[in-house]
Amino acid sequence: DEEYLAKMEERVKSKKEKAANILFTLNRLVLVERHKSPIYESLADRVERLVELWREKTKDYERIYTQGVEIVGEINVLSERQRSLGLSDLQYSMLLTLEGRLGKGDGLIKEVKGLLEGLKRHMFPGWIHQPALRKEVERGVRRFSRGVKNRYGLSLEEMNDLYERLIDKVRNYGA
Repeated sequence: DEEYLAKMEERVKSKKEKAANILFTLNRLVLVERHKSPIYESLADRVERLVELWREKTKDYERIYTQGVEIVGEINVLSERQRSLGLSDLQYSMLLTLEGRLGKGDGLIKEVKGLLEGLKRHMFPGWIHQPALRKEVERGVRRFSRGVKNRYGLSLEEMNDLYERLIDKVRNYGA
């Protein structure tokens, strides 16, 4: 958070050390914990690119640090947005997935809530280990994906990719 960044700015003077500190923090937070939070999961690719930049030994510590600060800021913004919308991790992960594909829109929040409301009766503890329930959930997500395809003019390939991403979120955050 901003407090962490302010303390680091105050204590650490070397650009290399600042870059290392923020990279270590992001690596631990985002890459290690990515499957526990849709926010971290949505930023994992960017953190991995920073780690690669560090490994290339480009010595572009200012860039690594600056981009790291941007990612920390984005974590804060995304966390606040999730709180303000009152969405669960499952709802928010699906919303972020849809927004990544379709862009932002207020209607997407309602669509995600509607989908999950319809799936709720199948998704009680242990549902993922019961083939009949798993098929019902997959069928519901597939139906939803077809509806999105028609409303937003997606190709069949784009619809299938969206379905795979959404079902992955359901398995990860809805189990």
